[in-house]
Amino acid sequence: MALQTDGTPRAVSSSRWTPPHTHSTLDSTPLPPPFTQPSLPQPRELPPGRLPNGLEPPERTPRPDRPRARDRPKPRRRPRPREGGEGGGSRRSRSAPAQGGSTPAPPPPPTHTVQHEGFLLRKRELDANRKSSNRSWVSLYCVLSKGELGFYKDAKGPASGGTHGGEPLLSLHKATSEVASDYKKKKHVFKLQTQDGSEFLLQAKDEEEMNGWLEAVASSVGEHAEIARWGQTLPTTSSTDEGNPKREVVERRASGRRK
Repeated sequence: MALQTDGTPRAVSSSRWTPPHTHSTLDSTPLPPPFTQPSLPQPRELPPGRLPNGLEPPERTPRPDRPRARDRPKPRRRPRPREGGEGGGSRRSRSAPAQGGSTPAPPPPPTHTVQHEGFLLRKRELDANRKSSNRSWVSLYCVLSKGELGFYKDAKGPASGGTHGGEPLLSLHKATSEVASDYKKKKHVFKLQTQDGSEFLLQAKDEEEMNGWLEAVASSVGEHAEIARWGQTLPTTSSTDEGNPKREVVERRASGRRK
């Protein structure tokens, strides 16, 4: 019980004391808004056919029609030789040198192949650019073989080897033959001139036979010329070192070292 100043008791209210209400600073501070993720800018929609920089895309050239791989023709392959079959031996690679030397063998030299024979009437006009002493017509068996023309008494003469009067065989190298158009006494006559200046008149039985002889003589003369050309193209071989490229290279290297 509380006492007054004069000592008398004072009545106290039965209500309980409560401290005055004070406003808290925490209650007055507003709370921050909840965190939300910022929205990203949306890409701008471009009109069709435009690039982001505003330029127009380049025009595409039409691609030519090409056949598909399965429609293309496949290359043909060479069949591989069988081991032990035809061709013999194992397969040789392309880079490997051929057996028997690196250089191919030279072709065989040309030879005389023309052969012609038969009876002809012969008149000897010139002997080595001189008028012949015996200019009578005589029937002889003529044989053209190996680029030479031989005159025989009959068809058995070539087997025995004895020519008419022991005459040597005539070489047709650089010989000429033509129809003797200036000779009017006989028909089907052609003229033969050799390199040494001899000249003969030869008569055939008809024009067909004469043309056959002219063709055979011309072919034999051509073979002579071909053989002569082939002989000129052969490489010359000598025991000296002249023209040897390997020796020239060795000598040049030796002289360079001495310097």
